[in-house]
Amino acid sequence: MSNALEIAGKMYRDEYDKQKTIEDELDEQKRKVLQTEQQLRGLMLEAGMPQFKLDDNPEDVRVIFLKGWTDFRVVDKSRWPEVFEWLRETGNESLIRENVDRQTLKATVRIMEEDGIEIPDFIVKSEGEKAHIQRSRGRKRKE
Repeated sequence: MSNALEIAGKMYRDEYDKQKTIEDELDEQKRKVLQTEQQLRGLMLEAGMPQFKLDDNPEDVRVIFLKGWTDFRVVDKSRWPEVFEWLRETGNESLIRENVDRQTLKATVRIMEEDGIEIPDFIVKSEGEKAHIQRSRGRKRKE
């Protein structure tokens, strides 16, 4: 193996490992933030305090408050035609988009191809290779 190839491979491995470590740390931090927010929310409700001020740092005074939120989603994907019809009936047809998620399309077409279904020519298949690194089994992540 050439020296340049070995150096580039090691650099790629090191940068890849750094990225994975940062992603793992970010996931853990997000979990901690969510857990802390849930504890804080419970304490605020228990104390009957919908808001309070954190002023322990005069340069960074913050108000913490409870804020309501609402989420709507379609759980049963087979009901999308009904959702589209309802949106049209209610004058909200501008919300309807005709694009398909790229990853979903790729997975669906791959399965169709494996099942021997002819793929139309307006779906373009590209193939290639890329560098990929896989963690060794039993290898501990950097702490």
